[in-house]
Amino acid sequence: MANPTRTRSRNAAVRPVGASFVALNATFPLRPIRSAAELAAAHGVVEGLMRRELDADEADYLDVLSDLVQKFERAEHPMPDAAESDVLRLLMDGRGLSQNGLAKQSGIAQSTLSAILAGTRSLTKEQVVTLAALFSVSPVVFLPRPDSVTA
Repeated sequence: MANPTRTRSRNAAVRPVGASFVALNATFPLRPIRSAAELAAAHGVVEGLMRRELDADEADYLDVLSDLVQKFERAEHPMPDAAESDVLRLLMDGRGLSQNGLAKQSGIAQSTLSAILAGTRSLTKEQVVTLAALFSVSPVVFLPRPDSVTA
């Protein structure tokens, strides 16, 4: 028989789950992604969360959902990591956009775009959301894989 004191102290170390986490999990349960349809639905949830300020529970949910998306994508569609500057340059080339053209369409200063493309500045969360919407891609395309980030 398990020691009730030991079980109680172990559970005390676990943070309680907040209402916003529960609500998100009820809408899109955190479970392994097993199909392209589930992946598309997960991308929709990620994009929606990336467009707004999150409380701590929503940020935790996004973190776990992002891990599930990444695990499925790695298994089904392995791809080498690309720097956000390379991704942005590829998207610009695909649309035939110059830095000035992208600045006009996105509202991001040309000097900022230049620094991002040179790799001396990173995209902000707001810029990721803006560019993802402009190019009709998931914001995830601009994010590095966790295992590619060095500590």
